[in-house]
Amino acid sequence: MDQVRSGSVITLAMSDSKGIEAGKFESVKGTAAGSLRIRGRARVKCETTAKPGGLSTAQQKLILDCLSVDLTLLKDGTEPLTPWQDVKFSKLNIAGKVMLEKAITGLGAATGLQAPLVVGTNFLTWDSYLPLSWVEFLNAWNKLGGMGDEQLRTVTITFKTGAEPLHGGDATVTLEEITLELYPDTQATPDGAQSWAPPIHYSTIVNSDDEEVATKDGLIFAVYAEDAALADTAFEKYRVTVGDRVRVDDPATPASFDAWFTKQPDTGEVESSITDTVTPFWRVQDMDINDIEPGVVKIKRIGGTNPFKLGYLYMGVPKTSQVNEAIKAFVQRLSPGREVHAVSRAYVHGIKVKDSLAPFMGFYVYDVNHPVAQTTPGRRCKYDGNVTTFLPKTMAYKAAQEYLVAKRLADTGQMQKIAWQLSEALPGAVISTKGFLGGISDPVRDVTEKLEKLSELLSRGGKAD
Repeated sequence: MDQVRSGSVITLAMSDSKGIEAGKFESVKGTAAGSLRIRGRARVKCETTAKPGGLSTAQQKLILDCLSVDLTLLKDGTEPLTPWQDVKFSKLNIAGKVMLEKAITGLGAATGLQAPLVVGTNFLTWDSYLPLSWVEFLNAWNKLGGMGDEQLRTVTITFKTGAEPLHGGDATVTLEEITLELYPDTQATPDGAQSWAPPIHYSTIVNSDDEEVATKDGLIFAVYAEDAALADTAFEKYRVTVGDRVRVDDPATPASFDAWFTKQPDTGEVESSITDTVTPFWRVQDMDINDIEPGVVKIKRIGGTNPFKLGYLYMGVPKTSQVNEAIKAFVQRLSPGREVHAVSRAYVHGIKVKDSLAPFMGFYVYDVNHPVAQTTPGRRCKYDGNVTTFLPKTMAYKAAQEYLVAKRLADTGQMQKIAWQLSEALPGAVISTKGFLGGISDPVRDVTEKLEKLSELLSRGGKAD
């Protein structure tokens, strides 16, 4: 764990708001952070009589519910990313279990939030975990890693406290202050490259009358009802569709889905323990990355009329314009005249993913003189902020020869396939969970134009530049 270098300690009174502005959030250069460990310390005043048993479970949760977090990337850009907005720490516990396989520590612990209270001032501690971009249960993420130190500089994080939560129910105890320390969980990047990762988002759906509700588009990791634990849910039968494919049907019940999930390989105690507070409807289990189906998740209720609120964790599909802004943010830290080269992290690691998953792979950023930048297709950006598409000469020449053959045969499908293959390494090339078929992006358009020009040159007997 490497501590945030600037603004790592934040102290909040009640009904307070403080955080770290963009440019101040730093980690160790050449590393990437997949999550944040947040060490919390609550200053609680106890009057009149000591409490050897500490705070009750309900009181401990009131402290967590009193505290919330906002996290935004590229806040000053034209299209900021807002993965965490006004999310209470009690809900972070679910996210930590699902995405990181880490539960809050200190809740219900005699050395943590349930420490014995003496008359006077007491300090109660705990650790919460905020997922940034790490997916613990997918092996591919062991290589893909998290957010690099330069990406973290685009993060704005704000913590808020509500009104004092304890005194109204027990006049002998008062929450006076909360102090937070932030520790990014990091790992080294290849050759010290800068890493950009799509952030994990939390969002909700509030349903009152509709039989069917839908998440946003993206890579959906978990969908769960927040209004009751599995044992107490009033939800009856349901069906889950992911993209265009029905994934949970019979129709299923929440209990039958949970029984299926907990039998999956590598499903441990932490992963399965969210049922004590929420009711899971859909979760991605440990599997090969290419077995995951991205796309909108639809929950269709089969019978029953009770309203419900769903929470879900996902990665959204970054727009090409958002990817361009992220690349520009890297180069703006360099001196005029410098240029960077951005290439898919999966491409660098040799991880072959289907095109529908390409938007979630993130990218590495290298100086244009780095060997990787000389041998891979990529998106390049100079200090002036203009993002262009680069293709290595030998690779472009070979692809143009194949493109010319297909063109002479009027095989438009093969021509398109060649352009797509050459675009696999380009950040922002795929803009839909339907893959390349979901829309033509600027990078793909650039590659196609380059192939057209180069194949035309070759058809006239010319040589590639």
